[in-house]
Amino acid sequence: MKYFAHFCFMCMVLCLVFLSGCSINAGKMVSNRLDPENMASKLGTQTMDLSVDGRCPETRSLRVVNGESRTEEYCIDKAMGGCRWYVIPKDFTNEIIKYVENRLSASRIKVGSGSDIVVSLEELQSQEGVWSFGSICKIKIHIPEIHYTQTYVGESGSGLGDLAAAYAIHLAVDNFFKDPVFQNYLKCH
Repeated sequence: MKYFAHFCFMCMVLCLVFLSGCSINAGKMVSNRLDPENMASKLGTQTMDLSVDGRCPETRSLRVVNGESRTEEYCIDKAMGGCRWYVIPKDFTNEIIKYVENRLSASRIKVGSGSDIVVSLEELQSQEGVWSFGSICKIKIHIPEIHYTQTYVGESGSGLGDLAAAYAIHLAVDNFFKDPVFQNYLKCH
């Protein structure tokens, strides 16, 4: 019984050390999950051809710009009073920009030059449950040409924290693509 009590005590100590240990930069883990085709099939979203039915003389071309200035560690998963996972918002926004550019290309919109759209990460949070994670993502997008700024929200869950965050990002970006103001802007309506 004495050895069992020592064993249990050591297990509790190891668990506490593991749970309250150093924070991990989750940026690459989450961005590695951001595959537009995989996300669309898992979440039931669809890529739209945004180049049709437009009044523009030619298909609009967009340049996606990083509008995030924060360079400190931003905690996305708080556990037991500490931070388990974090991202560097400015660096992580570059990953979101790549994802937006991939979605634009899949939607048959030219990327890399033309009018700007400015992207910044407003919020990304994961909450651990008993057997799963829930995540919320808020992405702010500004279209300077039409003086339009909107925050797009996505919420999702998964058994894996990085996947739940990726799902939430995908849904926030998908809400941006569904925005009629953005669609009308692309089509010169």
